[in-house]
Amino acid sequence: MSSVFERLKRNDRVEFFSDGVLAIVVTLLCIELKVPHLKENAGAKELYEGLWEMRHQFIGFIMSFMFVVMLWTSHVLFFKTVTAIDNNLTWLNNILLLCASFMPFLSSLIGEHMFNPLACAIFGGAITVVSGVLYSMCIYAHKKGLFTDYIDFEKFYSNIKLIGILALVNLLSIPLSFYSPLLAMIYYILFLIVGVTLGWRVKLAQVLEGKKEIMLDE
Repeated sequence: MSSVFERLKRNDRVEFFSDGVLAIVVTLLCIELKVPHLKENAGAKELYEGLWEMRHQFIGFIMSFMFVVMLWTSHVLFFKTVTAIDNNLTWLNNILLLCASFMPFLSSLIGEHMFNPLACAIFGGAITVVSGVLYSMCIYAHKKGLFTDYIDFEKFYSNIKLIGILALVNLLSIPLSFYSPLLAMIYYILFLIVGVTLGWRVKLAQVLEGKKEIMLDE
């Protein structure tokens, strides 16, 4: 009876479905990159010129890929710390996946129109929405007591607040895009660098096992 109750509390299918969706998103990002069309017997110079013309597409791909990786890393750490998943949290997760599913389109949009103010603003808006949904998931899980009792809430909540702050800061990228698309692109690149660095180094939670500390993300 208890095993059935635990299965109802923690549905691993949510994680499996999420991993599958994000894996497909990354795959579609790669598919968007097309080999440049060259004349028959074209030399290295022509290939170089063709690849150089695709530089914005490569930048858009790298930015979108790193953002999806950041999202997946945060997603993994989040689900390591929750002990139960209710219907509301499931739907918040579905909204998060819906936003992530637009990344292949946004990658193409940035690749084709990198310095278009509206394209930059849409990209920034997408990042803001995803950050906001992830923050909402953390706040909801915290209020409903869905997190494990063994996490260090002081450290964990500081990281939740960081996600909220980043979501608010990202809002500034939208008007910045219309003021200077170049500055907006620089901001997005810096944001991704900082995000990847924090995702690499920050420990979101820790479990105490006797006198030994075990990091959940290790």
